[in-house]
Amino acid sequence: PSAEGEIKAVALPGNQFVTLVRGKEGSLSAVDATCTKCKFPLMKGKVKLDDDSAEGTIVCGLCDSSFDLATGKLNGKDEEEAQAGGFGL
Repeated sequence: PSAEGEIKAVALPGNQFVTLVRGKEGSLSAVDATCTKCKFPLMKGKVKLDDDSAEGTIVCGLCDSSFDLATGKLNGKDEEEAQAGGFGL
């Protein structure tokens, strides 16, 4: 991805995929290709970049789960539910 907030899916060896996101100041983040909650492609999500840093989040376009671009981990309530096994999958 070349523009700020742009999302691109990239194939890796072994038939695996990641989602790349271009952040502010040219930063580049890689997260899982699919939402860990509902398995929807994160490439179809929305990027929310922080005003005060080069990082932000990517939000699933189906279930609205939010993933930290710096760590790839679920944010806030979504993370607590995942740890408690509350997704029902």
